[in-house]
Amino acid sequence: MLSSVDLLMVSSLGTEAVAAVGLFSQPKMAILCICRSLSVAVTAIVAHMYGGDKWKEITPFLKQATMLATIASLGLFLLSQFWMSEILWLAGVNAEYYSEAISYARLANISLLFFGPALVITGGLTGVGNTRAMLLANVAGNITNVLLNGTFIYLLGWGVAGAGTATAIGGVVTLLCAFQFARKPDYIINMRGLEGWNLTKANILKIKEYFSGIFIEQGSERIGMFIYYHLAAMLGTVEFAIHNICMTLCDIFYSFAQGFSKASLALAGMLHLRGNKEEQHKLYHVALQIPLMAATVFAVLYIVFAKDLISLYSSDLRLVEMGTNILIIVGICSFPSALSLSMSGVLRGVGLTNYVAKYSFLSISIVRPIVTYMLSFYFGLGLYGAWFALALDQTTRWICAHYQAKKVLRT
Repeated sequence: MLSSVDLLMVSSLGTEAVAAVGLFSQPKMAILCICRSLSVAVTAIVAHMYGGDKWKEITPFLKQATMLATIASLGLFLLSQFWMSEILWLAGVNAEYYSEAISYARLANISLLFFGPALVITGGLTGVGNTRAMLLANVAGNITNVLLNGTFIYLLGWGVAGAGTATAIGGVVTLLCAFQFARKPDYIINMRGLEGWNLTKANILKIKEYFSGIFIEQGSERIGMFIYYHLAAMLGTVEFAIHNICMTLCDIFYSFAQGFSKASLALAGMLHLRGNKEEQHKLYHVALQIPLMAATVFAVLYIVFAKDLISLYSSDLRLVEMGTNILIIVGICSFPSALSLSMSGVLRGVGLTNYVAKYSFLSISIVRPIVTYMLSFYFGLGLYGAWFALALDQTTRWICAHYQAKKVLRT
């Protein structure tokens, strides 16, 4: 969500600034891939511990998982800082805005040092049903980012570098808030004290059991999105700016819908051990109905207020006209996107991470890039082709996830 804030705040600086800030969104997600995968694995494992009444094991497990995330974040930060220029060229940066892109990316990348551990901590809290912690930690980080963006970009005139600096500080605030939620005395999770931080073989094996399938899924998504963004960048600076704006608006709902995935994962993990079929049937219906209601609300907002939303980011008539049309596609995609995330959470919760990894790899890493290239370049649909490919990908993942989740929860 922080990159969404950055994109909105720098939109007044011009099309190049929008492209420069938006370009780093996919490299950022690729760098976070290990910690995001670890976070999902932690949620599933903690949910199983919680459902199996193994409460005393949760805190030391979460401490050790957080230590792993911290080590991974530091290593990835150092590597990505060193290779940042190459990463941006690989992502499809244009010479027109390279200097702005590298300035923003090096600073914004600092935030990933803190987001990685924060993801794992909030993932553990989600596993025991405390989804509020993730929400409030992210809100605190976003509010900090907005306030500092206004100061650094407009008052001090730092431009995109100001946005990157604000993002870095927002990451610190997110981690501090997440850690504070996990330090409450007399709570299921209490990460106070120095004991329990040393890595143990038993906990590493628990993580390994879930991590591999989730990492393949997350990794394939990042590879596919990286190629997808590169193809979009090849269409030109204006088209890529439109793409970034629409993707940012799409990500607002996607981030919201990921909450359904986390909730479904935690609930499915708890119920799976109990083996109560009636409760599982109820989960199936809830995992369908609530995402559908949320998708309906967002679809109406995206379609009815498409022009107004795009105008928040740019007054360029070319961007507003094409962006308005694409945002209608975004609204329609809200339905398969929400359902896919909710049902994939169910599948991860019952241990079917490899199944999710397989269909995600095929759909995101292979089908979406190929269809994007064919529609955008071979058939000449340009940016519209990229978004039709995204719609196909989301629909494919929804069908695969729903088919298996229905079998698991209703049989």
